Amino acid sequence: MYGKLRNTHLILGLLSIPFLLIYGISAVQMAHKLDVGRQLAAAEFSVPPGLQPRPVAKLVMDKQNYNGEFGGLENTPGGFRFTITSAGAQYQVFYISKLGRVRVRSTSVGVLGVLNRLHHFHGLKNETWPRNAWGVVLACVSVILLFLGISGIYLWFNLHTERSRGLWLLTANLCVAGTLIAALRW
Repeated sequence: MYGKLRNTHLILGLLSIPFLLIYGISAVQMAHKLDVGRQLAAAEFSVPPGLQPRPVAKLVMDKQNYNGEFGGLENTPGGFRFTITSAGAQYQVFYISKLGRVRVRSTSVGVLGVLNRLHHFHGLKNETWPRNAWGVVLACVSVILLFLGISGIYLWFNLHTERSRGLWLLTANLCVAGTLIAALRW
């Protein structure tokens, strides 16, 4: 039993590393406000006047070859605006209903920006399958991390020669984590 649990612990830990790196790197980027390499662009074109937001979003996405999720709908004098968001870009769409004019401001980002967006994506009720798949993967990694913690303590406890050293490391880890949590709360 010990050998199978140890191997499972090791394999699941290795599988979790890429996702933990994504969160770690994006957390450093956010904490230190590192440049994400933004590139701005604008486009303007016509669509039929008097449309509702979702048909406008579909036309814009088809015409400009954008992908992402619709959100942030706000009414404006004479029309509305909304955003289309993907991991690598955000498109702010302004629509003037009477004229059928669309103005798009796009912001695309580099690798750090994509990691930042992935850090913020969550849930399973998204409009696109990749974001829902990301939510499923994050849920699985969360369960794996809980398993790693529990199995790690069990494995450590079964190694009699490592108990005292492990207890010191566990205590130090809890002190550092507790200090950081307390510092964030004040």
